[in-house]
Amino acid sequence: MAYNYNSNNFNRPGQGYGGSGQNRSGGYGSNAGPRAASSISTAPKVLPADYVDQAQKLMERLSQSGSRLTTSKLRSILSLISDIYNREMPNHASAMSPDDCSRLQMAKVRIAYEAGRDGTNGPVYAFIKDADLLSYIAGVGSSRAKFMDFARYMEALVAYHRFYGGKD
Repeated sequence: MAYNYNSNNFNRPGQGYGGSGQNRSGGYGSNAGPRAASSISTAPKVLPADYVDQAQKLMERLSQSGSRLTTSKLRSILSLISDIYNREMPNHASAMSPDDCSRLQMAKVRIAYEAGRDGTNGPVYAFIKDADLLSYIAGVGSSRAKFMDFARYMEALVAYHRFYGGKD
């Protein structure tokens, strides 16, 4: 399809590309209206001591429900956390470095983006909600020990996803 770049309507607000008079739903300048409030909690939560059992139960439940969550999507989220884990591993202080705290907050933003991108009916959104990822990240604060447990929780989620037949 060719665009008429000389059109008087090109990129005019409310006119879409090429003066077609249509906007893509949900995009910038969309008339789709406000979205429903997210049901993903971001309130700080402490990861329970039995986080491995919790990860197993969650991934078993997701596999039984026929979730379309892919291993590659899970691993992309894990890689955000693993990068920080690898930087914090040699650190023996009780608090994470300020740089790694900042990286963790950016990982939280990226995870929120992935949930929003997937939509409230998507498998990534459901996984992030059910696994309480945003709440557990908020609960880490700057504690290195809490972060290390969270990183291991993420590893357990990926492992049990694969164990229960997660798809690539």
